[in-house]
Amino acid sequence: FYKFPTVRIFENWYKKVPDNFLFSVKAPKEITHIKKFSDCETLLSDFYTICETGLQHKLGPILFQLPPSYDFSEEKLQNIIKSLDTKFMNVIEFRNKSWWNQQVWDTLAQNKITFCSVSY
Repeated sequence: FYKFPTVRIFENWYKKVPDNFLFSVKAPKEITHIKKFSDCETLLSDFYTICETGLQHKLGPILFQLPPSYDFSEEKLQNIIKSLDTKFMNVIEFRNKSWWNQQVWDTLAQNKITFCSVSY
């Protein structure tokens, strides 16, 4: 989360666990807290490539945890949806309660994105 991962780090993790193990990876803050899915196509593509190359079949869900200050708007929701690569198991955690609504849940489900959160 605090720095961009490398293929080498993920390859080392890959070697240390059983074949049936799945990793859940948290997206770097540069994507979720700094860029907030704006103008980060290359960053996201690089991140997905690093995850897939390093973890291969042991790559499980990828968590995108957004900051509490990131409040809901239709534009933000659509930007997130168009940014995420649907070939991956994308999980998004909105920590602002304005995202906790049926429209968001339905839209994410229609786009095969999992909504995740702790109680607020």
